[in-house]
Amino acid sequence: APQKTSIPKPAQWGNLGTSVFAGGVSNGTYGVTTYLLNDQQYSVNTTARKSWFEFGNEVVCLGAGIKSTAAEQINTTVNQCLLNGNVVVKTNNTETTLNTGTYNYTNNVSWIYHNKVGYFFPKGGNVNLTNNQQSGSWYSINTNSSSSTVNKDVFKLWFNHGTAPTAANYAYIIVPGKSIDQIRSYDTSDIEILINSDSLQVVHQKKLNLWGMVFYKAASFKNSQFTIKADNA
Repeated sequence: APQKTSIPKPAQWGNLGTSVFAGGVSNGTYGVTTYLLNDQQYSVNTTARKSWFEFGNEVVCLGAGIKSTAAEQINTTVNQCLLNGNVVVKTNNTETTLNTGTYNYTNNVSWIYHNKVGYFFPKGGNVNLTNNQQSGSWYSINTNSSSSTVNKDVFKLWFNHGTAPTAANYAYIIVPGKSIDQIRSYDTSDIEILINSDSLQVVHQKKLNLWGMVFYKAASFKNSQFTIKADNA
């Protein structure tokens, strides 16, 4: 989404995108969820292919084909929630417990931990983080609500794709319900992100021997074991 300098009017939030590609598949335990974002609000166009591969202990989150004609920088929010405890970051094999502030990591963050959730970044990216106080009012997003200022400590984590991206992408893995020691020793090598493009996204969970695939258009995937082709999205 574009990083707007002012909050849009509530009526603008209800504008539908123009894509009808959305859905998911599941066996009741594992699954894939996906949609093609095509947002034409504010007289600009922002598109992306977004999928979530749910493998039980982890969720693999992929985005590809991110482009926009907006004047503002384009962000993908990983999480925004109330701050609850320490924020720990591992970069370049060094672990740091962060002080309050604003942080930026470019292709050098291995994982980030906050409130029993680990976030892994196997493909790098321009990762931004804040863990400080934010102020606002409910009135700014709902004119029927109070205009009193609310101050809360907030944890915010996002990718910055820059201004007017034409083919940006991201990949991150969420591992919830873990202690910091479990995240320190968590092995993500069983997760293979094989393709993350505007036509195809493919993830293999080797330990479970599960494949997740999303075809956004006619395409094929081939490896040493099998070939899968789709003649449509």
